Amino acid sequence: MGQTTSTQGLQMPPEWDLHQSTFMSWPTGWGSLNNKVQSDIARVAKTISQFEPVQMLVPPSYVNQAKAMLGSEQIVIVPMPVDDLWARDTLPLFLHDGKKLVGVNYNFNGWGGKQYHKNDGRVASSVLNYLNITGFRSKLIAEGGSIETDGEGTLLMTESSIVNKNRNPGMSRDQIDQVFKDELGVSKIIWVKGVKDHDITDSHIDSLARFIAPGVVMVIELPEPNPDKIRQMPPSDIKLCKKIGIDCKNGGLTSYVNFYIANGGIAMPEFGDKEADQHAQDVVQKAFPDRKVKAVNIDYVAVGGGGIHCATHEVPKA
Repeated sequence: MGQTTSTQGLQMPPEWDLHQSTFMSWPTGWGSLNNKVQSDIARVAKTISQFEPVQMLVPPSYVNQAKAMLGSEQIVIVPMPVDDLWARDTLPLFLHDGKKLVGVNYNFNGWGGKQYHKNDGRVASSVLNYLNITGFRSKLIAEGGSIETDGEGTLLMTESSIVNKNRNPGMSRDQIDQVFKDELGVSKIIWVKGVKDHDITDSHIDSLARFIAPGVVMVIELPEPNPDKIRQMPPSDIKLCKKIGIDCKNGGLTSYVNFYIANGGIAMPEFGDKEADQHAQDVVQKAFPDRKVKAVNIDYVAVGGGGIHCATHEVPKA
């Protein structure tokens, strides 16, 4: 991986821009749930591969197993040590200027040291080397799931997962705000409070609210009353579109907004409630009329507190 120190003229593109491919990571540390979680991830990969190539990071000793379960020419196995499936958080963020890509390594530390991450802490630099993309190491510790961009200079982020002593000790929100602006080429950051220690991530934005177009946010809606008040809506200066309900079961976070925007398609979760699943799919389809919505059951991934967006990471087309 080459090194760069200048981000002048570079900007983080929105997820709905054209992708080269999608990266995912093969789960191996789920004990008795391994096979079920792997089946969930295989379904997600096969769904996304209908729209764009998928590159699956797989620990070398699991390559044959992954090949057997994935079985698609559109899914490329990349032998690489990983600890878990959460590619959204472990891979670098990508910037571009319309000609080239630059990667930003946000120093993944297991969500503040909450999980073993010896291998996952190296994934960002390893992927940049694999892709032969120039990159740099951020001054901050953060995860991709805590950062949403509209591609036009605005970020949407959860304060609880970034302005936190387990990531960025001794730094104020204003200081962190300025570093993100400098590194990602943005001019405005909308901070959603979130709740520290609510889950392993300290409340990531990608299960709460998602940009679906410049200035338009799709948010979750919880039944009232909501005693923990975790799902705080973004400020009123952002136009809110349709609200999609959330269902919690199996001890995991199951959020319909944790979908992935692929080239020409949307991979979104379903949870077995036919009426709620169909309503969510209809709302997302209406929001993305030019993309085909595909629903995937991910009950066992949800047990771990995440969703499809948490398990995927796009590489934008330069």
